[in-house]
Order: sequence, then structure tokens, then C-alpha cells
Amino acid sequence: MFRTALIAATVAGGIGAPPAFAQDGDAEAGEALFNRHCRACHQIGEDARNSTGPVLTGVVGEEIASNPDFRYSPAFTEKKEEGFVWTEEHLGEYLANPRAYIPRNRMVFVGLRSDEDVANMVAYLNTFETETETETESESETETKTE
Repeated sequence: MFRTALIAATVAGGIGAPPAFAQDGDAEAGEALFNRHCRACHQIGEDARNSTGPVLTGVVGEEIASNPDFRYSPAFTEKKEEGFVWTEEHLGEYLANPRAYIPRNRMVFVGLRSDEDVANMVAYLNTFETETETETESESETETKTE
């Protein structure tokens, strides 16, 4: 179902135009989904810590398996060697069916049921930046003000 929607969105928007998950999703609804499906294993936000799963703060746009303090499955470390990055599109596909999208990964979650839920979750994840991203933005703003 998600792949059909992805193809339809690509065709409707022109070849190569992926769906805009963050703009299409509702971050508040994504937060409720996160709390229901993800919070048992993952933390997100300023004071987040690794648990059964890694911290998800700043995951959108990050290279897979990038948390040095978490031991990832071989499936994730193989993807890292390929240079895989968690784009909104990759996250959407993964969240729809984690076992099919990255076979042999350790996450027990079976996936979100609807395209709307996927868009909402990606929108929510996209509201969190890493400290490095926030610092870089602050430095850019300071440089712009002083120039």
C-alpha cells in the first residue's frame, strides 16, 4: 500500500518528486504514535538516552547506525557501509515495514498500518534536531547578524 502511494505521488508530482512527508504529516498525531509504538524502546529529545533501541533525536537526514554508543544489528552496519542515510523517504518505507525494508534487522516492530500514520511519524521525527544541527544553525545566524 505504501509503495503504491509512493509511486502515485511520484507520478502525480512528476518523475523524481518524492512525497513531502514532513509537510504532509501531523507532528502531534506522530507524537501520539511514537508514544504508543516506539517509546518502549526509543527515546527522543534533548535528554534522550539509548535504551533497547538507539536515541532517535536528529534521525532525519542522519546516516544509519550513526550513534557511536549503540550496538546496531549487522543489517544496519552493512547499510552504513553503503552510505545509507535516513531521508524522509527511507524512514517512510522503513516505518511501513521494517523487516521487509531492511531484512535481518533486530527491531521487533512490525510497521505502521497507514500512509497517514507514516507521514505523521516522519513529521514528528523531523521536529527533533541533534545538538550539532542546532549549534550549527545558531552559529550561522550569529555570523549572518555580524556580517
